[in-house]
Amino acid sequence: MESAEIGIVGGGLSGLVAAIELSRAGKQVRVFEKHPYPRHKVCGEYLSAEVVPYLESLGVSLGDAPAIRRLRLQSLKGAAVEVGLPLGGIGISRYALDNRLYEVACQLGARFEFGNVRQLRTRAEGVEVQADSGCFDTGLLIAAWGKRSNLDRQQERPFFQNNSRWMAIKSHYRADFPEDLVGLYTFPGGYGGLSCTETGAVNFCYLIRADHFRTSGSPEACTDHLIARHPGLKAVLESREPLFRRPLVISQISFAPKDKSGDGLLYAGDAARLIHPLTGNGMAMAVLSGRILAREILENRPRGSGSFADLARAYELAWKSEFRSRLRWGRTLQWVLTRSRITDYLVGLSGHFPGLVPRIVSETHGKIQEV
Repeated sequence: MESAEIGIVGGGLSGLVAAIELSRAGKQVRVFEKHPYPRHKVCGEYLSAEVVPYLESLGVSLGDAPAIRRLRLQSLKGAAVEVGLPLGGIGISRYALDNRLYEVACQLGARFEFGNVRQLRTRAEGVEVQADSGCFDTGLLIAAWGKRSNLDRQQERPFFQNNSRWMAIKSHYRADFPEDLVGLYTFPGGYGGLSCTETGAVNFCYLIRADHFRTSGSPEACTDHLIARHPGLKAVLESREPLFRRPLVISQISFAPKDKSGDGLLYAGDAARLIHPLTGNGMAMAVLSGRILAREILENRPRGSGSFADLARAYELAWKSEFRSRLRWGRTLQWVLTRSRITDYLVGLSGHFPGLVPRIVSETHGKIQEV
């Protein structure tokens, strides 16, 4: 049986950032990821500027990603407001960003195992990972496997027992859309976003309630229906050229609270908590979550010793300090924007008070992170 000082199950943004931070500090890291890189994932693909300098300091190239400085909010009735973004961000696909982080992690010595993780067994000295590629002993395990996994069921996490009504659908298109703009479009049963990526493709990713989706019958039909009905989406995507063979879909998206640790595991990224996608801050939160956890590990268990309970407690406090306020604002914003009349009122009010929407957006974001 092989061993690793630190294991990371899940090679998304939080897992990869943690792998880089820990490898830079000389830790032996092994990452377990289901699929090889690069690959597309369901994601809004807007990255807040708050983490851009940090990622570049890790050696991640972001110069080809378009800068996004403006937000357009538009309801189904056609009412729209356009404002400047307080921090702004960049448009970059997960296909590119994950792969670039992966390459940096490999250069620093992190090792990757591709395939399924079948089971985790907690022991007094760490966690055993049973994967397609073999069995591994890890002294400490980071669970960064994303929004929902069969491993959540194995760990008997409470949120997994409850069905969620939310699902998400994503496609890339060739279409005419300003690269410095992110569009947020609301409609009954959900909302969606448009933004350009580093390739020039326009990413359309939307969240929709399952009961609304079922009336369409398929992801393609659902997307066509939304575009045909919504004036803002129709103006951009009516003559679109699909770049995916078919849309990507994920279901059972839960925004419920989740434990940050349990049974010898430390949770990061979406496995720790999912922020509402319309805040435009999910990618940045995943990056910060991985960094926070890695640095707490290095501070509280610098030589692999120290109490797991003390580490878990310190991590939870740091996590809440960074994210609790923006999660609360994210819940409020989702409640508003999934109610058409309130959204129309907000758009109208913003015409008289142009600083209103930027102020709300700023509450879901942090500041530019120190390197």
